[in-house]
Order: sequence, then C-alpha cells, then structure tokens
Amino acid sequence: MLRRLVTGCGVALALFGGVAATSGLAQADTDPHEGGVAAGTWVFVKWYQGSNSMASFYQCNVDAQQQYPNHNYECRAAGDTLQLWVEY
Repeated sequence: MLRRLVTGCGVALALFGGVAATSGLAQADTDPHEGGVAAGTWVFVKWYQGSNSMASFYQCNVDAQQQYPNHNYECRAAGDTLQLWVEY
C-alpha cells in the first residue's frame, strides 16, 4: 500500500510539473530485495525536469545504468518531464 502511495505521489508530482529537478520518492521503497516487487514489474523510480533536454535524457540513462545494473529500463517523456522506469 505504501509503495502504491509513494509511486502515485511521484507520478502526480511529475504530471503537474514538480519543483525539484529530480526525485527519488519511490526509489527507497522499490528495492526488490526488500520484498514486495514481483518479477517483470515496471516501477517508476525518478523524474527529471525537461523531457526535451538532452542533459535530462543523458542523466536518466547514466542513473539507470549505474544504479540498476542488469535491469531493463526506459526513460519516458511525460509532459515536460522525463521519467525513469525500471523492470524488476
């Protein structure tokens, strides 16, 4: 339940143009080693301001490769933000 609440808050803030450049709201609560995330589940992890910014796209890819090695990931545009989604 907490995981859904945190993820829902993160998505809502991303959709309404959150004030922070990045957010790790869901990050601490989605580690599969802590239990609760089924294999094959896509999890919203972080957002970056500026969906058309090459710097945001680059940072999203770097974060995904460094923080979630051996996981599939996507940097998805959503409004004026870029969202990092990771598959567990």
